[in-house]
Amino acid sequence: MRTTFGAVALVLSLVIGSAAHAVTVKTIEGNVQINRGNGYESVRRTAQAKVGESVMVSPDGVAQIIYEDGCTVTVEEGNVVLVGEQSPCVEQATADGGGLLGAGHLFIIVPVVGAIVGLVFLLKGDDEPPASP
Repeated sequence: MRTTFGAVALVLSLVIGSAAHAVTVKTIEGNVQINRGNGYESVRRTAQAKVGESVMVSPDGVAQIIYEDGCTVTVEEGNVVLVGEQSPCVEQATADGGGLLGAGHLFIIVPVVGAIVGLVFLLKGDDEPPASP
């Protein structure tokens, strides 16, 4: 039972941690493109982008970058915006004294704690005797 709990905690921490850096790019108007490092790709309605990729909007376009914490950045016509590691809302909250337990830090704290708990249970193993038939 402990081994199962440990495995579940470890897997969930990895899933939560990997999702922390994904953003959604939404086309509002005009031509919107994402540069993934090998040229620009058009975004029809919505697309996923990762840290370090850039979003470019045509002179007649508007797009939104929506971070995992719900923070939305509007990309105005003719601009290029780089997807950051943290959402600008988290950066602003930290600058305003949001502290260690701000929403963005939870994307780091929760997976780390989950991984530690999972590893402890996995390494400790089952110390309960099997149930008799």
